[in-house]
Amino acid sequence: MSLADALSEHARELAEFTAGEQITASARAQAPSGWEPGLQMDGPTGTITTQPVTAAPDWDDLLRVWDLDPAEFEVVEPVQFRAWDAAIGGGEVRRMFYYRATIRRRRNGQPAIDELLAAIGKRRPKVSPQRDSKDAFVAITADTQIGDGETSEVISRFEDKTQQALDNLKAARKRGLVGDQAVLPWLGDCVQGVVSQGGALVWRNDLTLVEALRVYRRLALWQVSQFAALAEVRVVAIPGNHDDPTRVGGIKSSPAHDSWATDGISAVEDTLRFAGGFDHVTFTYPEPDQSTVTLDIQGTNVGMAHGHQWKGAASGIHAWWAKQSHGRTGIGAADVLLTGHRHHYYAEVAGGNRFALVAPPLVSTGSYWTDATGDRTPPGIVTMRIGGGSWSGVEIL
Repeated sequence: MSLADALSEHARELAEFTAGEQITASARAQAPSGWEPGLQMDGPTGTITTQPVTAAPDWDDLLRVWDLDPAEFEVVEPVQFRAWDAAIGGGEVRRMFYYRATIRRRRNGQPAIDELLAAIGKRRPKVSPQRDSKDAFVAITADTQIGDGETSEVISRFEDKTQQALDNLKAARKRGLVGDQAVLPWLGDCVQGVVSQGGALVWRNDLTLVEALRVYRRLALWQVSQFAALAEVRVVAIPGNHDDPTRVGGIKSSPAHDSWATDGISAVEDTLRFAGGFDHVTFTYPEPDQSTVTLDIQGTNVGMAHGHQWKGAASGIHAWWAKQSHGRTGIGAADVLLTGHRHHYYAEVAGGNRFALVAPPLVSTGSYWTDATGDRTPPGIVTMRIGGGSWSGVEIL
């Protein structure tokens, strides 16, 4: 007789059975205190205690009797039990048991911990399939500060890291991780200039402003032409504080978009348009009197700023960004925010999976910066993949 049949037959008492045999009335005993048969539940956990039985019950059957699905609930081992010898008549003595167990709802309907542990190492790892992604490949350049006393080193560093970025693009395309678009953001402080910090650091410069601008334009032209041989290219120019053309009393005296940074990229655009054959290269600049740009890159909204818009540490990026969102600006609606200015790498995900990245500089950390902030960071270019509302593959070269 099954346990369910026994309960149906004895509606006012719990079933007593073992191995298909009903326990006789003479075998029944008064349950000791704390071992009263029944079920007690407290939310997702509880305790179940059997009637006197001669062997361990089938816990799944017992759970079903109490309308608890074994697929959703489990018995927590080890279970407790009490045993005694009972006279059942005819001079026969039989060993009887009470069983009591803690039960709990399986975590999200998943297997018990023992099943999970037993399965570790036995599954065959999945091999990532060849992708056919439309993500864009992005190579970020920030704070080259051409003319800041180490121009030769910056040129060599920029060429080496751009070549690494080109190799990364080829490898990512071979693996199907990116499509046909490459984005080249220049995030400001492209030249050291002569007005930032009141011109007090001009004595460090190893180039005049005109010479620094020529180097900057040539570097950008070389990088764009290299990527243009491999992909459709989008170049973005972002003004930095060192790129200000004029200041009066230490305050920028021209519109926010008026910048040596945008001048250098616009010269590259003019050169390619004059040369012809570069229709697959496009250029983006801030709107009039704006210092930031927001683009849709393959379905991901990407904001770009130099980073001097807020004071203090790089970690303040999300607070500034949140204010932009509150003000309903274009950059406030971005999924990804790219900046420079802080002379060290910093990245953080916050605010509903929004990714903020501060790129390292191409110029090495000067002693004046270290004295002011304590920061030292290896120079570098950051590459990543962007598309489909997200990002991946962030790497510092």
